[in-house]
Amino acid sequence: MVFQRHFAGEQPFYDFECRIKHKDGRWVWIHDRGRVATRTAGGDPLMVFGTQVDITYRKLAEQAQRKAIECAEYNVAEPRLLSASYVEDGSIQAKQRIGGQR
Repeated sequence: MVFQRHFAGEQPFYDFECRIKHKDGRWVWIHDRGRVATRTAGGDPLMVFGTQVDITYRKLAEQAQRKAIECAEYNVAEPRLLSASYVEDGSIQAKQRIGGQR
């Protein structure tokens, strides 16, 4: 784990992204980074300083970009289609040209 490697002195800081449950019940993405500021006489971490930044909107934008690329690739691969787009359940909805079935 990232913390263990940093706490063991193998890395000068920790840096990772993860999802956590917000106090209001929704799930958010955070970017967490920091370092051990002080250690005990035995070398164990005593105080850690760092930041947690909400990156949920960035992650949603990255997901939308991946979906747009996939739809564009699908449209190129299936030239008989008028368009392809994602629907709420995450599947691709393809619309055929006039005269075809939806």
